[in-house]
Amino acid sequence: MKKNSSCPPGSFRRSVVLITLGLLIGSLTGPAALASPFFQLYDVWTPANSDLGAGTSPGIEPHFVYAIGVDWRDHVLVACEGRFNQGTAAHIALYGSTDGGPKHLLLRVSWNRGQSWTQDFRVETANVDSESWTNPALVIDGAKTYIFYTGSLDGSGKDVFYREVFNNIDSTGAGTVTFGPRQDITNLWASRVADFGWNSHGPIGHGIKLLKGTHRGRVMLAFHHQTTTGTTPQTKLKSIDVLFKNPGGSWQVSTEPLEDTLLVPQITATTADDVDPGESRLAERADGSFFLITRKETNTWPTTANPEYRPRMRAAANWSTTDPTAIAWGGWVNAVGITGTTKTDGGLLRFSDTAHLYSFSNNPANNGTNVRRYMALRLSTDGGVNWPGSPKDIYAPGVSTYTEPGSATYSDLARDSYGNIYCIFGRDGTKEDGTAANHNQGPNAKVTVAKFNLEWVTGTVTPTILLDNGASTFTTTGTWAYDSSVPGHCGADFRTTTSGTATARWTPTITTAGNYEIYIRWTAAANRPTAVPVTIKYNGGSSTYTVPAADKPNQQIEGGTWHYLTTKNLSAGSGNYVEITGTAGKTTVADAVMFQKQ
Repeated sequence: MKKNSSCPPGSFRRSVVLITLGLLIGSLTGPAALASPFFQLYDVWTPANSDLGAGTSPGIEPHFVYAIGVDWRDHVLVACEGRFNQGTAAHIALYGSTDGGPKHLLLRVSWNRGQSWTQDFRVETANVDSESWTNPALVIDGAKTYIFYTGSLDGSGKDVFYREVFNNIDSTGAGTVTFGPRQDITNLWASRVADFGWNSHGPIGHGIKLLKGTHRGRVMLAFHHQTTTGTTPQTKLKSIDVLFKNPGGSWQVSTEPLEDTLLVPQITATTADDVDPGESRLAERADGSFFLITRKETNTWPTTANPEYRPRMRAAANWSTTDPTAIAWGGWVNAVGITGTTKTDGGLLRFSDTAHLYSFSNNPANNGTNVRRYMALRLSTDGGVNWPGSPKDIYAPGVSTYTEPGSATYSDLARDSYGNIYCIFGRDGTKEDGTAANHNQGPNAKVTVAKFNLEWVTGTVTPTILLDNGASTFTTTGTWAYDSSVPGHCGADFRTTTSGTATARWTPTITTAGNYEIYIRWTAAANRPTAVPVTIKYNGGSSTYTVPAADKPNQQIEGGTWHYLTTKNLSAGSGNYVEITGTAGKTTVADAVMFQKQ
């Protein structure tokens, strides 16, 4: 296996060194490791390792607005703003605050799943007079990685850009990151600007790839927009829409923004349905629909009963059949159970059909205020409708007295092929009370990544089993060659055949019986088949499942990403398998299969 390759040569079950609160507890292997919770914290940006020290003029003091993503190699990428400090009177006069001031756009990478991080790679470089960049969002589309952001060349902050990210490593594990040309896509919103007067746009967090339904493979990223007229939040018209790209297509914008009072220049309603949404995150449900959680703004901020922002969600049951860009949004409903949320953005992750995670700044002692404290996590098992139980603390210093100032700000979530979950968040900055300098600023401010598994969250066994083509339980019939020439493969290589009778089979050893979501991946090229036959043996008896024609893998597109096949009940032992058959005259790929227990 190549150093830093994304998948092991054999089957993988989470068997990790258990580190909680920095204490080495032990290393477990075998079946017991499946239920072993683990939790680790890694500081990515600190004042000591900042791109520019606070002592320079202008230097970077706060790092803020975070994005995280995991690419096809299982490398973890993180991005943030590097905000200039307020070291000169000219700075303060020009920008007023770090929120409106100049910002670099920074990116770091972990090639070893969070254990260590590179120094900064500059996506964009700001200056004090004009250029400024903000709101990074990572979008992983198979073997390609994009970073979207807002910015300007003249200081206006009105434009939307993206760059492709090339994360390169060599055989020794050394590497670097480079970026493709800056692509300006502001014109995608030209008609919306004319219709609604929007003059500020912003992505945030990361995009998702739909796994199910007619539009599976579609990449989506929520964008929020607002006018900058008016002096209070209530006089700034805000809205959300979705940027998306179909496999092999170009970037488009959905035709149905999420705003109840879209044509009204000022929010005047005082009901609970007065949404005026801000930063938002998307996740897919088991039935192929999806939902969105957004910061909600009301007219009665701040009061204990009605804080300025509160998570809401909106579901899209179906895509329009007449307009491929339209999203059929349902009405706003409460995200029941997410309480204590303050004026801050949260992270949203689909771990599986039965596990959605939401990270947020939790402040139960100061609900209704603007104080950002205590990074917390909630779990939903019903597609984001309910978030029961008590919040799981990711970072909560001084929790007994709630006196730790500014302990947690924005956050974002991602997962890798091994089932590891990553949460990036800001901590230990200046008090976030609306009166002092804020945005994770100050001599103790850090940007931290928490790494943990679902067992740590739930206490329930939820193994992720990954089988590469080098696994001892991977078997073939007929002739299969080794290849590594196309990016997107799991591990050191993949197998290929041009025979119409050759088969490749992945046989997992199931320790914990139950329902498993089954995924497959390949490398894509024009000489691949468009409908690879797949047969799945499950439930320990004679039951088999043949993937329907409409769902058979099309290996000409969407390489380097996990594709959902089905959910089946797998019995303990080695009586279950996934098998593909080659297509005569085409180059069929056998790469890797993943089983995710629900």
